[in-house]
Amino acid sequence: CSARLERYAARLTGRSKAAAKKMEAKILRDLEQEPSSPELTSSALGDMHNASSRRLLISLISALNATAPELSFENLQPTSFSRVELLNCAQSVNSLLQRDSAFLTSLWSTIDSAAALKECDIFKFMGDPVEEESDVPSLWAFTYFFVNHRRREVIFFTCSGFPSGVSDDSGDTELGAVPLAPAQAAGSSVPIAKHGRLSDLLQASQEYEDGTWDMEGEDDDDD
Repeated sequence: CSARLERYAARLTGRSKAAAKKMEAKILRDLEQEPSSPELTSSALGDMHNASSRRLLISLISALNATAPELSFENLQPTSFSRVELLNCAQSVNSLLQRDSAFLTSLWSTIDSAAALKECDIFKFMGDPVEEESDVPSLWAFTYFFVNHRRREVIFFTCSGFPSGVSDDSGDTELGAVPLAPAQAAGSSVPIAKHGRLSDLLQASQEYEDGTWDMEGEDDDDD
């Protein structure tokens, strides 16, 4: 299978700031047209009347735009994301990866050291798989976001499973983590591991960069 695990310390600059403003303007227009829409007021991300909920939606969309710049996610609705508990997330990932317990323990330890999982809100992307183009469709895929509001960081974790023989011959999981320029999204990514197998990721880590992404600032429109 193919996987990516990336950390985002977002900085709103240049085109990314303009894109974020454009997305927020669209959300506000949708609220003006349908102020009581359940999709906008009762989603897993919260009520879009609140600036903090809008920032969260924009943050997740920006991360998707950064990881797949050839695609466009600006029109995604809050219902494109569901909130999940850590235990349910771990059970689902472990079941799909089908690796031994030592490997899975190391994997989650790596993610925990990067995200501080107990401090995170976890969201699952419910849309089409975020994966590189392939002649063979994936058998399964998942995309999770681990949002740490205190650190103002997001861990992006996506993985796709392919039929036997499509991935590398060893049967190991391939991982790509590509650093992204701030102009490509509402922030910059810090790769947790360089290109390689997912098992190689467990031996690699990098220090965090301080973020300036205001996910919990004062909201004039929050009551």
